[in-house]
Amino acid sequence: GLSFDDLLVGNSETKRYFSLIQKVLVNLLSDKGSNRFSPSMGTGLFRLLGSNFTEQQLAQELTQAVSDVESSMLIDQIGTNLSRTEKLASLQVTSVTIVEDVATVILKIKNVAGTVIEYPITL
Repeated sequence: GLSFDDLLVGNSETKRYFSLIQKVLVNLLSDKGSNRFSPSMGTGLFRLLGSNFTEQQLAQELTQAVSDVESSMLIDQIGTNLSRTEKLASLQVTSVTIVEDVATVILKIKNVAGTVIEYPITL
């Protein structure tokens, strides 16, 4: 698998994964229905910001949002000419930690080629 640090190296091998990572992040951080070309894209994740959630509550909300993104992306990529590297196979939340109102979430992104990417996001 690839870690975030592996991706920072930015060689030609890791650059091909950025398309998939970008799609996941745009889907996750967009409001549902905000893209008229892909109405199923997006989540209600931004409504969580500023809320007082425990790590467990936040993990549940994020897991649901990530599940929604996974479903949407799997449907949207049917019939496309994306490479196996660019196609999502699965998406999961592997951890959520909150320190001083900053949440760090680790996403596990697996593409159809079988590569697993551990990608952190901070909310």
